[in-house]
Amino acid sequence: MYDWAIWAALIAGGVAIGISIARLVTQISGTWRQFKRTRRHLLKELERLTAGTEAMAAKLEATEDATGRLETSLRRLQVSLARLGVLTDALDEVDAMLRRVAWLAPYR
Repeated sequence: MYDWAIWAALIAGGVAIGISIARLVTQISGTWRQFKRTRRHLLKELERLTAGTEAMAAKLEATEDATGRLETSLRRLQVSLARLGVLTDALDEVDAMLRRVAWLAPYR
């Protein structure tokens, strides 16, 4: 007498289970696609980070080379300034001596 109710409940349960399985498959599929997309973006960002790190290392090496050249130039500048100081002192001595002797020279 209630056979149709039992069959209706079984069919409704089967449909509910089918819908649940379909939703589960859809969610798993979406999650898997998102995982692959995230992994792909992560790898791209890691490659970009690696490239940036390599560029920074190259710039650091260039900076170290430039620092060495700068130190060499600074030493040469210090030597040149020392020579300039000696030459300026010598010129001051000659100028002072010429001023002492200049008062003896007649003016025209």
